[in-house]
Amino acid sequence: MSFSLEGPRAICIISAVGLISSVTLRQPNSSGNTLTYEGPFEILPLSGSFTPFDMEDSRSGVMSTSLASPDGRVMGGLIA
Repeated sequence: MSFSLEGPRAICIISAVGLISSVTLRQPNSSGNTLTYEGPFEILPLSGSFTPFDMEDSRSGVMSTSLASPDGRVMGGLIA
């Protein structure tokens, strides 16, 4: 997000790989409920986009991911 604040641009993250130790996800089809998970988790897909608005210093964006735990559980949602 800080990179998008440097000027008028749109950012689209196509893919990412790696491990994450803590993540807070907003669950799909819920009224803003979030869950925080402590890892490690393997990032499966990660995608999202940030779009600048016409107003100065205003950005909009959403990122989503699916994560796999060491025991094979898979969870995902929007990154909060």
